[in-house]
Amino acid sequence: MKPRVYGEETEYGGVFISDKNISHPLAGSMLENLLNQAERKSDFLKNGARMYKDMHHIEYATPECLSPIDVVIYSKAGERILNSIAKENTTAQEAITLNPVNGRVRFFRHNVDGDGSGSNKLNTFGCHENYSYDPQKITLEEIRKDDLSGPDITPVDPVHLTALLLIYQHILPFLITRFMWTGSGNLTTQNGKKVYQLSQRIPHLNELSTSDTTSSRGVFNLRNEPHSSVVGRLHLICGDANMSEYQTYLKYGVTGIVLGMIEDGYKFDNLHFKEELRVLYDMNSTMNFHKRYEMAEGEPASPFDIQRAYLDCARIWATAHKDPEIDDVISLWEETLTMLEDGDPALAKRLDWVAKRKLIFKKFANPNRKRGELQQINLQYHDINPEKSLYYLLVNNGLMDTFLPQEDILHATDHAPPGSRAQTRQNLLEHFAACNRAGLRIDVKAIVWDKIVYEFFSPSGASYSGIIHLPSPYDTSQESIVQINASIRDFLRMYPFTMNKP
Repeated sequence: MKPRVYGEETEYGGVFISDKNISHPLAGSMLENLLNQAERKSDFLKNGARMYKDMHHIEYATPECLSPIDVVIYSKAGERILNSIAKENTTAQEAITLNPVNGRVRFFRHNVDGDGSGSNKLNTFGCHENYSYDPQKITLEEIRKDDLSGPDITPVDPVHLTALLLIYQHILPFLITRFMWTGSGNLTTQNGKKVYQLSQRIPHLNELSTSDTTSSRGVFNLRNEPHSSVVGRLHLICGDANMSEYQTYLKYGVTGIVLGMIEDGYKFDNLHFKEELRVLYDMNSTMNFHKRYEMAEGEPASPFDIQRAYLDCARIWATAHKDPEIDDVISLWEETLTMLEDGDPALAKRLDWVAKRKLIFKKFANPNRKRGELQQINLQYHDINPEKSLYYLLVNNGLMDTFLPQEDILHATDHAPPGSRAQTRQNLLEHFAACNRAGLRIDVKAIVWDKIVYEFFSPSGASYSGIIHLPSPYDTSQESIVQINASIRDFLRMYPFTMNKP
């Protein structure tokens, strides 16, 4: 059985902070300049990730990953790549006077800018999750479209429509309640007062389900862009961007397990709250996961009850798979729920929202604190620069747990995940370079996730355009290279010349 494919798309907050501690926004031209400093080919980095400008942000999309731990590794590799670019940019241009300004580019892995006070309106940007699924294993069965909780359906092909509808019905209660261990925490302003909330993303979720990702954001997203003809793609836009390695690992590991259970016929449509968005907003404000809410059917239940119901099924489901990583994720999931139920202070070493709250509340208790210090903590926790980040300050002082070897992160900055389509793209680019060194001329015209467009030139001046389709998210290097070589040989039979053939 092929492993599930995972991926993460993170829009980074960015700013230029001068030596006088004045913030300057990263304008479009500066974003482009920063991107041009990355070693890219059609937006793709050497490790198979894609880095590009999205609105007013630099977005880093991990390569196709074949395990939750690979998502964590390549996510942290993205931080390292961006931070190395930021370190090289120590001057900017003042917007009005155009005078040079000394300082440093800073990137933040978070989901909001501002604090919501006065005219400082909050804007949100995403950290999107991607999971492959097998559409052939998911059928609508007895569930009818009009039985569902009213998702905003967009035109998709019947197979994927069926799959997405069923996934929606059975995963929604999990997505709503998982915020207890995926939230990154946020200090914001409500009615003129500072309040601390569980999640940066929840206040910007205004629908249970949509196909949009900007103006109308849903807990569940119905976008159907699989970038593959052999698997479906679940695209989630509801989650927070996490600094914690443990949270990212849990987020992808547990969500992948729940998706696997749904593929295998497990039913969770009896776990819906009656007013699901109200529960979500209430959790965000109170961080009380013991509170019971009215259910769509059955007795009232708490967010803990919902998580435990999924966990109990996962234990049974895992016995048939005998996978050490699945067992590890389930064990960590159960441990985290128990710690949350008990209010274990050790959670401050695992969960961003707990760690950041501890820092902010400690500073709040200091009567000599300066104005703006609380908001500075709220932002600086998410700085990806290890020399400036409060998260990495905790890590370096043994106050935040990590598990990734630094050499794995460094290796991931310029190597694609083995066995993935990203590996195929990297191998094909290396093959084109080898062909050029052998006396051929092959120009790469475009690269997207599932194809590479190239042009081959002969010394006689003739040329042809070729497209290598990559419909599988797994490594198909060997057959793709065979296809390229066959095309070149066929062309050279028409336009022969002496050369070192590939």
